[in-house]
Amino acid sequence: MLAKTRAVALRISPFSQTSHVVSWLSPDWGRLSTVIKGACRRNSRFLGEYDLGATTELVFYRREREGLHVARECSLETARGYLRNDWRAYAAASWGLELAARSGTGPDEAGRVFALLEAFLDGLAGSPAAWRLLGFEMDLMGALGFRPVLDRCARCGAGFVRGTPVAFSAAHGGTVCAQDEHAPIAPDVLALLRRLAAGRRQDDGRSLRGLTASTDQLLACARVVGTLLSHHLEVSPEPRDLAYGLLAGKRKPTQRR
Repeated sequence: MLAKTRAVALRISPFSQTSHVVSWLSPDWGRLSTVIKGACRRNSRFLGEYDLGATTELVFYRREREGLHVARECSLETARGYLRNDWRAYAAASWGLELAARSGTGPDEAGRVFALLEAFLDGLAGSPAAWRLLGFEMDLMGALGFRPVLDRCARCGAGFVRGTPVAFSAAHGGTVCAQDEHAPIAPDVLALLRRLAAGRRQDDGRSLRGLTASTDQLLACARVVGTLLSHHLEVSPEPRDLAYGLLAGKRKPTQRR
């Protein structure tokens, strides 16, 4: 069956000397993978029509059973060339794309996640990459049904009295009354997390442009969100730690020769 959809390229891998396998996120089909035959040939009609983080109009032969579909046509829609000129934006986009690829997005959530992914990638053009990435992670959790509870105790439902220690529990899905088994979360970090979780960020990142915080606060927020991701999506922490290490200045980007 021939199918047509908009899609963002999540991963690109070699299939043969002249072909690629591309993993996509589509609002219509969720995650799907296609073989692009002859993609690496000099005169290929697919040259320049797809790239990591770009949105493409994709026409493909859809298999009824699981397996690789075959791309028939690609037409580049949104290139997002700024990702190639700003290494911070690219580092954030790389993990965002990988997270979308690992999230197990099915057809029921695909439309919401696709919209969030496009808004995240577009927002990297003008907002702080690290905070934009954290906002996307929080929004993705919400789209998948795991948005953290941050305004009350996720365990007992009680509101927090000002000045009372508060902790975070991934198992309970949010903030809890601080007890021995959970380390307290600092008030400034909790305030930043609440700002990240407020509303939807389909505004090209404008709501995050005025956000200022220290590197330590950034990493503290990232650790909290990371525990939630690991608990619910079982993602490997290494690529995420690499991305935030680059964005926080703890690692240096590799120089191309």
